[in-house]
Amino acid sequence: MARYSDALSRFVRGMSLALHASGPETATVQGAWFNTEEVSTLDLFLDVTAASGTTPSMTVSIETREGAADTPATVGSFAAKTGVASERKRFAGLGKECRYVATITGTTPSFTFALTGVSK
Repeated sequence: MARYSDALSRFVRGMSLALHASGPETATVQGAWFNTEEVSTLDLFLDVTAASGTTPSMTVSIETREGAADTPATVGSFAAKTGVASERKRFAGLGKECRYVATITGTTPSFTFALTGVSK
């Protein structure tokens, strides 16, 4: 069962995640850091429902770190998206905290996407 441990202020295995609600983005965006101390993998689903602009491209990566003073390291990335698409991917090798970074490039690009999944 999905749950959030209020006592520990962290996500635990089986937690459903909504990292980015479906909505448009026109520039690089990053999510807030979330605690993954008790999580071994993230099974994530990227759903791009609209893309526009001249040569638009978006790459969504998962970053991790051990603490606020650490430099983030990239755990992995979804394949670059240039239009409507969806992809599932498992991310492992997580530190104590993770976040997503959606790097958006092109001329007047816009991507409408959602990033959801489950922690395991």
